[in-house]
Amino acid sequence: LSMANNVPLYTGSREYARAHDELPLWRESISENIRCKQAIEEAVRQSFDGMYLKPDCAESVIQEFGFDRVEYVLGNTLQQLKYDGRFSWSNKEWGENIEIPDDHRNCEFCVGSHPAVLDGFIAEYRKAAEEQRQDFKLDLWRR
Repeated sequence: LSMANNVPLYTGSREYARAHDELPLWRESISENIRCKQAIEEAVRQSFDGMYLKPDCAESVIQEFGFDRVEYVLGNTLQQLKYDGRFSWSNKEWGENIEIPDDHRNCEFCVGSHPAVLDGFIAEYRKAAEEQRQDFKLDLWRR
């Protein structure tokens, strides 16, 4: 998968960034997280026909932002909306395991798509990520 952008995902807290003189990297990463959230919302809008989500709806977002950032944004969304019963139990549990430092700006990259539809997008993302991991393991095994 080619990465259209190369803004590194910053997973440290704002406090960590400040202490290590990395606030510009942190800010740039937050901006990119917001762009990723908007791309997810757009992909969901374009891929949902009122009943079903197209099976490859996550692909373009993954190609533009990479697995790591998409996972981070989806994990953040699930953590922000953990009270919402429209997300599947398995997606919620998956989202809980993604480490995201507490910050007041996290709400800025919380995906606003309808939770029941977004749940399908998350499942699609997880399937693609799992396939990518399997391919990677096969490549290592073949060496």
